[in-house]
Amino acid sequence: MKIYIYFLILFSYCSIFEDNQSYYVNHLKGTVLTTLDSENSLWVPPLTELKISKSESIQMALSKVITVSYNNIEYYAYSNQIGLQSTYTAYVNDIYGTEFRELNKVTQKLKFKEQVKVIRINADSLSVLEVSRADVEWNGRKGEIDWSNLSLDLPKRFFLVITPSGLNIRDTPDLKGKIIQTLPYRTKGELLEANRKNEFIQNKEGFWFKTKVNNISGWIFSGFVLFSDKNDFYKNEEWFNNFLEEVNPVEGSNNETLYKQLETKFVIRKELTNYTVYQLNIKDEKNCYGIETNKIFIKLKKSNHIIQAIKSNCDREVLLDNELPIEDSILVKVQHCCGDLPPEKLIYIAIHDKLYPLTFGWENSDAFCFYHSGNNFSFFEYYTLHKEVRFHEPTKTIFIHRKLPICTETIRTNVEKLKPTDFQSELFVVLKIKDTELKVDRIFSPGIPKIYQSSWNESTKVEKKENE
Repeated sequence: MKIYIYFLILFSYCSIFEDNQSYYVNHLKGTVLTTLDSENSLWVPPLTELKISKSESIQMALSKVITVSYNNIEYYAYSNQIGLQSTYTAYVNDIYGTEFRELNKVTQKLKFKEQVKVIRINADSLSVLEVSRADVEWNGRKGEIDWSNLSLDLPKRFFLVITPSGLNIRDTPDLKGKIIQTLPYRTKGELLEANRKNEFIQNKEGFWFKTKVNNISGWIFSGFVLFSDKNDFYKNEEWFNNFLEEVNPVEGSNNETLYKQLETKFVIRKELTNYTVYQLNIKDEKNCYGIETNKIFIKLKKSNHIIQAIKSNCDREVLLDNELPIEDSILVKVQHCCGDLPPEKLIYIAIHDKLYPLTFGWENSDAFCFYHSGNNFSFFEYYTLHKEVRFHEPTKTIFIHRKLPICTETIRTNVEKLKPTDFQSELFVVLKIKDTELKVDRIFSPGIPKIYQSSWNESTKVEKKENE
């Protein structure tokens, strides 16, 4: 047994590579080669041929590398990203299909899930962002297709019926086909096969695709559905579903020294019912843009108990001049450290020596779908949420109604934004100040929950007002 284990250990350290043997990059996104002096690096696309210079692998940091030759220069390459396989089996992952070119001429449109053999990847430049074409073999013919429209795993696409009146499923892929059944609004299913021909029906551009729903097989038109690579459309946006899932208070401490500093060096001072708010300019701390950091401190009036909401050195807090109807609350704009994220608005509510930072602004907003215009139709780019905030004074309750829109491409040109006709998910949040804490109730349901309907109707709607 000991000899057998020793043999396994010895075998695991033996090299699987051979000197001067050709190997190929087998990582879908290509790999990075690094010169032996670690001074320079080079990205190469998938299926790039590399010659093994030294078959023995070397442990570097958390990965093993091996010495290879590329264009007569020696590099280190990640050993787990190269192999003997010189071709890939791949699948068309675009539900609209992709063009197959022979001698730079489009001769065929390959449909969704169609299988090809990838022979070579063509990069416009030595950058992972510039991979654009792949030489492939399809049905015994050699040609070229867009690399971005391929995946190594058999792709799946799911659909959601978004027409309130439902959608007909037919026995053939055209309007002459016999109607088998009408799929109800919000029916979900999987795209099994797509027709290669695009057409317009009721001013909607799309194609016919085959599906099977509740043991009924047939064809439906894509212009009246929403597509996703996940089966549960209501869980596609984690950030939406996680909104205010956890509301953790920040605690402070008695600090007489800090109190004296706040009193002498504050930039802005604001009096609340039970607290005093200070905005302090920290000259010794700057973010990566060279901007001096502002910090917010909240002090309990009857003592030197001081709370600091954000303790990160370079996050910048600015107190906004908005009067909120909630006792001991302020609206703050926060610019995060050196990232590309836009500033966000937070509401700070002080309750019984604790501070609750809430990640939403005190204003309402409408949902819109934003587009970038193309030659024949407009491409969807991003959306904004529907958000309505209300405050119920008698019970000290904040209501937040958020709706996640459904946005699809449109055949209209020169469109910048449109109001959505439907929403894929709705979240109703209740923030109630009770005794010495803030309680949160989150409900996923269309419309206003019945249990809160009366209080919602009696609540004051927040008007959009931003004084910055």
